[in-house]
Amino acid sequence: MNRILGIAGILACAIISNYPSLYGGFVFDDTEAILTNSDVTGNGSMAGVFSHDFWGEDIRSKSSHKSYRPITVLMFRLDSYWSGEELNPAVFHIHNVILYVVVCLLYRSVVERLSGSSDTADWSAVLFASHPIHTESVSGIVGRAEMTSSIFYLLGIATWMNSLWGGVNGTIWLLGTGMLGGLAMLSKEQGITVLGVCMLWELLLIINGQYKCNLWWVMCRSVIYFVSILTLGYLRWILMEGNIPTFQEVDNPASFASDWLTRILTYNYIWALNTYLLALPFWLCFDWSMGCIPLIDTLLDGRNVISLLMWLLISILVYRSVKNMELSCGIVAITIPFLPATNLLFRVGFVVAERTLFVPSMGSCYLVARGLETYICRSFSRSMDWISQEDLYRSGIKVCPLNAKIHYNIAKVISSYQVEEAELRYREAIRLYPDYEHALNNLGNLLKERGNLLEAHQLLVRAVEVAPKFAAAWMNRGTVETDLKLFSQSEQSILTAIKHRNNYPDAYYNLGNLYLAQEMGEMAQAAYRKSINLKIDHISSWINLCLSLQNENSQETERTMDEAITLFPNEQQFIYSKANYLGKIGKYSEAEYLYKQLIQLSPDVASYHGNLGVLYHLWGKLDQSADCYMTSLSLQDDVTMGQNYNKLLKKLSRTP
Repeated sequence: MNRILGIAGILACAIISNYPSLYGGFVFDDTEAILTNSDVTGNGSMAGVFSHDFWGEDIRSKSSHKSYRPITVLMFRLDSYWSGEELNPAVFHIHNVILYVVVCLLYRSVVERLSGSSDTADWSAVLFASHPIHTESVSGIVGRAEMTSSIFYLLGIATWMNSLWGGVNGTIWLLGTGMLGGLAMLSKEQGITVLGVCMLWELLLIINGQYKCNLWWVMCRSVIYFVSILTLGYLRWILMEGNIPTFQEVDNPASFASDWLTRILTYNYIWALNTYLLALPFWLCFDWSMGCIPLIDTLLDGRNVISLLMWLLISILVYRSVKNMELSCGIVAITIPFLPATNLLFRVGFVVAERTLFVPSMGSCYLVARGLETYICRSFSRSMDWISQEDLYRSGIKVCPLNAKIHYNIAKVISSYQVEEAELRYREAIRLYPDYEHALNNLGNLLKERGNLLEAHQLLVRAVEVAPKFAAAWMNRGTVETDLKLFSQSEQSILTAIKHRNNYPDAYYNLGNLYLAQEMGEMAQAAYRKSINLKIDHISSWINLCLSLQNENSQETERTMDEAITLFPNEQQFIYSKANYLGKIGKYSEAEYLYKQLIQLSPDVASYHGNLGVLYHLWGKLDQSADCYMTSLSLQDDVTMGQNYNKLLKKLSRTP
C-alpha cells in the first residue's frame, strides 16, 4: 500500500468511526470524573491534581479507587480552561479524537519498525483505527486515560527499539523506556505493562537469535527493567500509603465468591468473553457488573464450553508461535497489558471493562489485519450509542438485561420526562438487586414527587437500612417525613444525614424547610444561612430565607434581600420578594420602582401587575390600582386578585 494512501486510510478510519462522538455530551463516568471533579473544573488547587485520585478523592482515603492518573487529569483541566465557565463537551470530545489519531499513527510507526513491512503496518493500523472496542475509550471522555497512556506506551516501545543498538546510547534509550513507562502509568495504571512487553520481546529476540549480545549486557538490561518496574511499583505503593482499593461485591461478584471452583470457572469465562470482544466486538455494553454475567458454579454450565474453546485457541497459537517471531510478539502484546484486568494479580473493580482492551487490541490488530469494512460499520453504530446518556444505557440493556445498574441509569436519565417508565426501571433494578441503595433512594424520591408518600417512606427507610451512612437517603427520608408531618422523625433523619456528611448544604436547606413547616422561623433562618455558608450560590436556600424574612421589619431583612439580588442578578424572584417586603413596611416608592422593573423585564407575569395593584391600593392611588388589577386579571384569572378588584370598585363608587 502506498505510504501516503495508507496514512490517509488510517486517518479516515479513526475520524469517521468516531465522528458521532463529537456531538456527544458528558456521559456515564464523565459526570464524576469531570463535571463534579474540582481538580478538573479548576475549583480545586493544582496540588489536588497530584494528591487526589482520578475521581477527585484523596488518594490516601480508604474510599478512594486508587486510580492515580495526574497527567490525564491535567489534560482535562486544560480542556476545562479552554471550554470556558460552562464546560463544553465538544472541546473534550475533539481532543479525544485528536489523541486517538495520534495513537493510531504512533501504532503504525511501531508496527512498521517491528515487522519491517509498510503494508503490515498500514493494515494493522487501519484495523486498529476502526476497532469497535475502542469506542468506549474515544466516545467516553474518561477514555482519555487510555489514549494518553497509549501515547507514552508506544513511545516507550519506540525508545526500546532504539536501545537495542547497544553501548551507552542503548542504555540511555532503555532508561528512557523506563521513564516513559512511568508517564504511561501516571496516565493510566495499565501503562506500566510496557516494560513487561519490551522485556519479553527482547527475550524472544535473543531466543530466536535476532538479537545478539553478551551475558553481561543482558544482565545490565535486566537490572534496568526490574529496577524500573520495582521503583514505579514502590512509589505507587507509597503514594497509597500501603492501602489497596476496596470494592463491593456488585462490582466484581466472581472475586467475592467463596467457592474456588466458582471463581475459576467464572474467571475463565470472563477471559474468553474478552477474547471474543477483541475478535468480534459486536456484543458491547458500557457496564458489565451487577448480574450482567451470572456466576458459573457448576461444571455442567454450557458456558464452560466457550472457556474450553478459548484455551484451545490459545494452545494452538502458543504452539504455532514457537517458531514464529511475529506471532509470539503479538501474543505478548495482547496478554501482558491484559494481566492487570485478570484478577490474578489483585482484585479489580469490574467484571468486563472494554477500555482495558484498548492496549491489548494493539497485539490483536497486529495479528489480524482484516475485517475492515465490518469493523468500521460497527464502530460507527457503536459511536452513535455514545452520543447521549439515554442512547448508551438503552444499548446496554439489550446486551445485559440482568444488570440492575443499567436499569437504574436509564431511570435516572429519563425520570424528568418519562416518569412512568423511570418508575418501572427503578423497580426492576431493585427486583434484580434488592439491596441497591441508590435505586431505593431514587425511587423513593420519584414516588414522593408523585404523591405516594407512604411507599416512598418505606423505600427510603430500606435504603438507610442497607447503607446506614447514606447521607442523601437519610436527608430524603427526612423530607418525606416532613411531608407526612412526622416532624420529630424528620429532624432526626436530617440530622443523621448531616452527621454522615458534615458539609451538606441540601440537608441544611431541608432542615430549614422542616422548621419553617413548624413555624420555627429563627431556627429555619439559621439552617438556611448554614446552607448558604456551605454553598454561597444555593439558590433554594436564598429564596426560602428571603421568604421567611418578609414578615420581619429589620435592616437585616433588607440587607439579606440586597445580597441575594447582587448574587443572582438575573433571578426576578429576589427582586419580587424585596418589592413585596418594601410594600409591607410602607416604603411604597421603592417598592413601586422594583415592581415596574419586574414588569419591564416580564410584562406577562400576572402577579407583578397584581401586587403593584395591591401596593397602589394601600398607597391610596386607587385609579392606578384598578388599572393594575385589570391587567393582572386579563393575564390570569385569580380569585384573590378578583376580590381585591371588587373591593376597590366598591371603594371607588363611594368616592365623591
